[in-house]
Amino acid sequence: MKAEEITNKFVNRSSVFALQTKTGIYVPVKREITLKDIEQHLAGEKTVGIYQVNEANRVKWGVIDTDKSEQAAQAAKL
Repeated sequence: MKAEEITNKFVNRSSVFALQTKTGIYVPVKREITLKDIEQHLAGEKTVGIYQVNEANRVKWGVIDTDKSEQAAQAAKL
C-alpha cells in the first residue's frame, strides 16, 4: 500500500499525530501529518501513530491489539 492510499484510508485527524522517540515513548506532534511522514514510517525511518478520533469525535476504523495468544483467541470471537 502506498503512502497516499494509507493516508486516505486511515488518517482521520490530520492536525496532530504521535511520534515515537528514541526512548520508546510517543509524543504528540501538533502539525499536519504529511505524505513524507507516512513514507518515512513505511521505510522504517521513524514510527508515527495516528489518532482514530477526529475533531468531531468520530472514527472511521478500529483495532484490537493483543499481546498474548489467549487474548487474541478471545478477541477473534468478538
